[in-house]
Amino acid sequence: MSESPTPRLTFSASGHSQHRLCVETGDPLTEAFVVDGQFQLVARGLGRVEAVLPAGSYLVKFRAGEARAEQWVHLDRDVDLDFDRPPVAPASSAPLTEDEGWTRAELEEAADLCAAGSLAIVVRDPKRETLGADRVSLLSLDGRPLVKLSDREPAGDGWRVVHDSAVIGFAGAVDPGAYRLRVQSPAVGTYEMALWVGPLSETTVYLTRKSVGRPGQKRRVPHLESASVLIAGRGQGVEDRLRYARLTETARAWLARERPPIPDDAEVRAALSGDGACPMFGLVAAHLMSQAMLADGDEGFRPKLEGVLDRLDALLPGCPDVGAVRLTLGQGHERDYGAPPMLRTSWRLINAEERGRLVPPASLAAAIGPAVAQVFPWLVWDTSKMVRAGGAEDVDLRNVKALKRKAGKGPTSHRIAQLVQATDLSTVHNVEDLAQQWRIPVASVAPAINELEAALKKEPRGSG
Repeated sequence: MSESPTPRLTFSASGHSQHRLCVETGDPLTEAFVVDGQFQLVARGLGRVEAVLPAGSYLVKFRAGEARAEQWVHLDRDVDLDFDRPPVAPASSAPLTEDEGWTRAELEEAADLCAAGSLAIVVRDPKRETLGADRVSLLSLDGRPLVKLSDREPAGDGWRVVHDSAVIGFAGAVDPGAYRLRVQSPAVGTYEMALWVGPLSETTVYLTRKSVGRPGQKRRVPHLESASVLIAGRGQGVEDRLRYARLTETARAWLARERPPIPDDAEVRAALSGDGACPMFGLVAAHLMSQAMLADGDEGFRPKLEGVLDRLDALLPGCPDVGAVRLTLGQGHERDYGAPPMLRTSWRLINAEERGRLVPPASLAAAIGPAVAQVFPWLVWDTSKMVRAGGAEDVDLRNVKALKRKAGKGPTSHRIAQLVQATDLSTVHNVEDLAQQWRIPVASVAPAINELEAALKKEPRGSG
């Protein structure tokens, strides 16, 4: 394990009662805040902060995503605080720095696995517990199994499966497009998330095993919510890959913030250029730019955002996450949103547009509507709650009122029953109103109601 980053401290005499403080964080997305002795914020910056301040002691705080660090600086002369490595790293399942607990053997195994194809899944347990029992698999968009992380079944042609090493996982060369990553566990059930592979990029998913499940039934399983999904150009070198992984993880953590920082425009353009392009960082940056444009009404972001999206369309053609951001510009309505996006933020944008009618019936995106888990930032769904997607024309609102009465007569754990019980019927005039309240695609409403009707017929009810 390496030592914590040590800044280069440079002092120079100024001969004045005020002095210059310059902080270089070593990373363009690490935030720096300078607080005086009265705990008042006196300066802040992204990647770099410089200020002329009265002599005294100052607390310099650093933040990368939700990770934080701080350091006191005594200012009695001009001071340059320059980090060669960022003083703080964002929370990540990927190996971002040398001091995050990954052993050399784990790093080498992960690198070998990632080199085996255009799509790689890497699973690691920080507690070094037995990894062989994990049930992780990859499916095509239509649900056809492609490869399983199993020591009982041989890997298919073109796949490398590792199940007896410091880290486990699988990798292979796949066609560009959408895939489903599935994790199964008796403790929590079966969950999936969407992945996207570009024609000139490699997609790597790092999963950390965590303890999940009810008390007495807990088990350590690969955790989709905390996954690190990195998409990088095939020509990206090791140093660039590490750097953009840090940038991606930091920016991804900002998606949950109401007023997130915005990556520098030049930084985003550079990330989307050449053989070493990093589409995942560009995608997250596009979301942040869109959020800023919508929050501030600043149309100055529009041409920059359109340029980023044009490049992303070339790197990830057909990706619904890119289309979701275009919707905020009044574009992208003609696209196919039958495949679920990777990000929960993208899902919200798609379902908010045209009153939820952009998701086509009989698509996977429609089927997962009621099954989406309440997690962030990835779009994760519980396969046991998926519905057989259909159309909206079969919905009778009178049935919803009757179901609300039935669902309220006794306890039920059914996901749709919980939605129905919370429905404000006074504001429901059509199927679009239901879809908006339930936060699912319109195409998911009818099959969801049908599924609940069937479940209530089978479930013993109390007397109320």
